[in-house]
Amino acid sequence: MRLHLSIVSFLLLGLVGCGGATSRTTPLTAADHRARAAAQPTDPGLALARAAAELLADGGDSTCAAAALARARELGASPLRVQMLAAIEADLHGRHREALAGYLAALRAAAGAEDAWAGPIAEVAVASIVEYDDALPGYAATVRPVFEELYAGSRVGPRARWAIGNVLIDFAYRRGDIDAVRALAGSQRCVTSMRIAGPFGPRQLLDFDRALAPEEPGPLAESYDLGGGRGRRATREAEARGCAVHLGNGPVGGPGAPYAEGTFEVPSAGLYTIRLETPNAVELFVD
Repeated sequence: MRLHLSIVSFLLLGLVGCGGATSRTTPLTAADHRARAAAQPTDPGLALARAAAELLADGGDSTCAAAALARARELGASPLRVQMLAAIEADLHGRHREALAGYLAALRAAAGAEDAWAGPIAEVAVASIVEYDDALPGYAATVRPVFEELYAGSRVGPRARWAIGNVLIDFAYRRGDIDAVRALAGSQRCVTSMRIAGPFGPRQLLDFDRALAPEEPGPLAESYDLGGGRGRRATREAEARGCAVHLGNGPVGGPGAPYAEGTFEVPSAGLYTIRLETPNAVELFVD
């Protein structure tokens, strides 16, 4: 089972796994959901919860999920959530082309849907779709038109749209279409060029809680002393690959703390979200 299904489990059990007024200290099991659905056989929410539990909860039987989903659909349960669960059911049972089509359908359904969970479902659907890259023939030809349509429409929520944009950037690189890469990176408002200082040594995280020279107000200086045995080194420029900037390949080998300075503009005063992704420990300064 792929890693993203653990995220799906958290998301969808949060959607449909809530109990009634009685509080519990443990999650509901698949047996609990079956009993609830049996006690109120015409309740669409309980039917949907039972279907999700067969796929994702402790004690679930995924071979029963298709019938449970059909019952939830018959009772008028949320089409968006039923579609997402149907894609997961196909995924779990190895019907990968059907699963890909299902995730794409769920993503389309989430676009503009009046559902509190439309945004998270769209984001998880994109992550699930990406898992099929290099796994199915014709993947890009199938996914690219849907992603381009949804990206242009801006109706899938900011997180899913950002993820879609990153996939489209990768598709553009594969085609050798650098103009498309630049256009997408611009529409994503990515910082596509940075000035890099460091790494300041001698070890990773050793000085992470101590303010170093680059943290002084104002832009980065032209050069810095990087520490014992490293001497003074010039601040360098780094260009992005799409929206990703690699901070390595500096003037000094070995571990340490690099600093990256980027500049962006906003059209007017207001609240904005800065999205920063890295597998490393990081601290963000906004000047």
